[in-house]
Amino acid sequence: MSGYIVYHISMKSKLLKIVNPILFLLMLIQAITGVGQKFAGQDIFVLFRRIHYPNGILLIVFFLIHLYLSWGWIKMNFFKPKRKK
Repeated sequence: MSGYIVYHISMKSKLLKIVNPILFLLMLIQAITGVGQKFAGQDIFVLFRRIHYPNGILLIVFFLIHLYLSWGWIKMNFFKPKRKK
């Protein structure tokens, strides 16, 4: 049973090494296309607008994947059981 747990944690760690850089790039693209729409000319504005929405959908999907893969760490660090006095 412990071999499965080690494999499972190792697999999550490997997946996070793939998901995290993708998530970073998606956030960067979202910021650039969002802010860029304000300052871009008409042609670039249309391009940024076409990129911004689908990129936002991907950003949400990868965020949820990241949250799922990191849930054990989140529980351990933010939802610690309260000690009885």
